[in-house]
Amino acid sequence: MALAEHFTIIERDMMQEIDWKELIELKWNKDLTPVNSWLEIIVNDEYYNVNKGVNLVIARFNLVVNWIISEILLTKKESERTGDHFTMQNYSTLMQVILALTSEKVNRLKQTWNNLNPGDILTLKHLEHVTSPLKNFVNMRVCTNQIRPLKGCIPFVGLYLSDLIFNAERPKFVKPKKEPAKNMTTNEDTCELSVTQGDSTMGSNPGVEEKMINFSRFRTSVHIVKSLSQSIEWSQNYNVTVDDELLRKCLYIKSLDEGEMNFCLEHLER
Repeated sequence: MALAEHFTIIERDMMQEIDWKELIELKWNKDLTPVNSWLEIIVNDEYYNVNKGVNLVIARFNLVVNWIISEILLTKKESERTGDHFTMQNYSTLMQVILALTSEKVNRLKQTWNNLNPGDILTLKHLEHVTSPLKNFVNMRVCTNQIRPLKGCIPFVGLYLSDLIFNAERPKFVKPKKEPAKNMTTNEDTCELSVTQGDSTMGSNPGVEEKMINFSRFRTSVHIVKSLSQSIEWSQNYNVTVDDELLRKCLYIKSLDEGEMNFCLEHLER
């Protein structure tokens, strides 16, 4: 549980660096250079200064996934208890663990999987169901909507980034719905106004295409950002006693690179 708590604290502090403006404007790098060490990011001023906020959260997310895979390959056992992150409503690290445990490399460790407790297998299957991307992460969204804010929450940022990208693909402008124009005439004898249907005045200027701003698109973006910001605010509600030494170990993680992972797999599969 201590590991889960300290990874949660790290995620919480990183979330505070996300700027709502970069979310609205989609200003994050869609093709980040992968790193194998958190220290490698911290000491590289050029990388760190360019990749703050959302980019840093993404870089950390990918690093943790690879670190968990590395720990499993090096120790032949799970390095994290997935259930702890679910209980703490830390959906970011939960997703990292599930992605690592269901990765192609870890799935090749047949003997290790055969030695696992059946109860752990059932827990993993349940959490796989929760984090499944099917139907646009519907199960994850249900869990997020049922959280207890006072307990704290770490959102899976990838869910919101995906929503923002999808919404940005909608048109900025839409064609207005054409309605028949109404003509008003005056009856001079009775001084009454009468309304009759006539031809629409829209598109009356030849060659000019009338457009309306797609306000629905912008409202949806604001709703997504507000929802993420609310979850980030709730992350401040965690009450964890910090062990400085354990925190350093959880922060300054280092993963194997692709070649080293394959080397380990070759020896484990013998």
